[in-house]
Amino acid sequence: MKKSIVAAAIFVAILLVPASRISAFVPLEIKPGALKGVLEIWKAQRCEKVKTNAEKKLEAIEKKRDKHQTAYQNLISRLETLIEKMESRGYSVADIKTELSMLKTKVEKFGEDYQKFFDLMAEVKTQACGGETDNQVKAKLLEARTQLKTVRQDAKEIREYYDTVIRPDIKALKNQTPSN
Repeated sequence: MKKSIVAAAIFVAILLVPASRISAFVPLEIKPGALKGVLEIWKAQRCEKVKTNAEKKLEAIEKKRDKHQTAYQNLISRLETLIEKMESRGYSVADIKTELSMLKTKVEKFGEDYQKFFDLMAEVKTQACGGETDNQVKAKLLEARTQLKTVRQDAKEIREYYDTVIRPDIKALKNQTPSN
């Protein structure tokens, strides 16, 4: 019995000793000017982070745009070369010529849409650190995302147009007999 009383006393002592050291926390007084300073620092840090991220994104967009434009211009020049070669051999290439002009308009539209997207992203970059509200920046970013969907759709249309319209006509040239 004495052992259980001593064990209980030791247990209670272990619980009470840390409790005697606990004191109430006194709330700190926050001055309104200090809070504004912290918010300004936070906003400046956020602005720098947004600027660097936007610059990286703009560089990536520019590289991707150049890559697409180069690929499409190479495609057009190869088709023009093919048309000239086949026409000189006496093949009928009128269909491919009209399809090539349609492809050129699709590539132009793609370039214009990509430029709109690039400009919108540049505006987002400048607005993020300007006097614009977060909602205005988010609205501009949403507009840029919508424009990106348009750009992707344009690229998809170009690929599909080449695969479903131009390529079969090129393959059909094999079945033609030259007029020469």
